[in-house]
Amino acid sequence: MSIVNRFPASCPDQGTFIPQNLEPIFGYELKTTSNVSSPPLATDTENIVSKEGTVLLAQTSAGAWLLPAPVAGLPGVVAGGQDMKKLTILDITGHAHTVTTPASAINGASHILTFGGTKGEKMEITAYNGVWYAYGSSGVTIS
Repeated sequence: MSIVNRFPASCPDQGTFIPQNLEPIFGYELKTTSNVSSPPLATDTENIVSKEGTVLLAQTSAGAWLLPAPVAGLPGVVAGGQDMKKLTILDITGHAHTVTTPASAINGASHILTFGGTKGEKMEITAYNGVWYAYGSSGVTIS
């Protein structure tokens, strides 16, 4: 089986692959501050915008991200509702990253996730009624 080039030779996109366009399809969001060919907006390296899927924390030093509280309500019932959406936050660089939410947006009482500094640490959370509920953790402290 061979890969067929679907771009004509005169196309400016010939040989170009932009993986950012695939992120929404596969549910992955790579969070990094390293230079890329098209620089992200300043807020892109500080905010986790995904509300579903997996977020990879890939900063090469300890990083700090903001995670907004989910919107209460079921998708399709309330405009923008995010209840029951699952998000996994995974550290792939092994640094003491932090993820901060608004007050009481984690388990209804906490707002900071602190990663212990080992590659592969993760936090699995589910949205319900405007709060992220933690149900799976490896090396992450909730405070």
